[in-house]
Amino acid sequence: RTDPPSAPLTVTSASNVPARRTKAAAGRACRPTRDATTTVRDGHAVVLPGALVDELLPVADRWSMEGPAADELAQWLRLDRADPRYVQDGLSDRALELSRPEAVGLRWAMHPRIAPWLRRTGAMRVLARQATVRPVGTVVALTDPADLSDEELAERGRRLLRLWLVADRSGWSAHPLSQLLDCPQTQVALGGALGAV
Repeated sequence: RTDPPSAPLTVTSASNVPARRTKAAAGRACRPTRDATTTVRDGHAVVLPGALVDELLPVADRWSMEGPAADELAQWLRLDRADPRYVQDGLSDRALELSRPEAVGLRWAMHPRIAPWLRRTGAMRVLARQATVRPVGTVVALTDPADLSDEELAERGRRLLRLWLVADRSGWSAHPLSQLLDCPQTQVALGGALGAV
C-alpha cells in the first residue's frame, strides 16, 4: 500500500528475518490507494509507470550481466545449495524464484571462465533479456533528499528494512531492483522521470 503509516513502524523481532523471502507473493502487486506519489516521512514513494519499468529494466539487467557490476553479481549469487554461504547471505535461487534448471543455467553463465565468452558472442544479451520475462508487479521508487548525512542515510536504511519486514508479515512481498540505480543509463532516465512526477 502507498498510504503513509498512521503510526511509526512497529519493531520487528529477529524471528521475522529468517522466514522472510523476497517475491514470495509474486502476482500480488500493490495497488496505490491514493495518488502515485505519497509522502513517506521525509522522502517519497513513487509508483513508477509500468511502461517506464518495461523500457529500463532490460537495459539495467543487461548492464548487470555484462557491465562492471557483473563480477560483483557473480560473487553475490548463491545458486549452489551445497555452498556453505547459501543460507548465510546473497541472492539464492529461492529468493530469485528460479527453477532448478534456471539456477543451473545462471550459475553456468556467470562462471568466470564462461561469462567472458558469452559476452563476446552476444549470448549474455539474450540471457539478460530473459531476466525480465517475469512480471515484476508494481515498482515503487523511494526518494530522499540528496544532502543526507551518513547517519540520516543509515537511518533511512533501517526504516526500509523494517518496512520490508512489516510488509512481509502483512502478506506483501518486496524485491529490490537496484540495478535500475546501478546502471548509469537507467539511473539518468529514472532520475529524469522521477523529477517529472
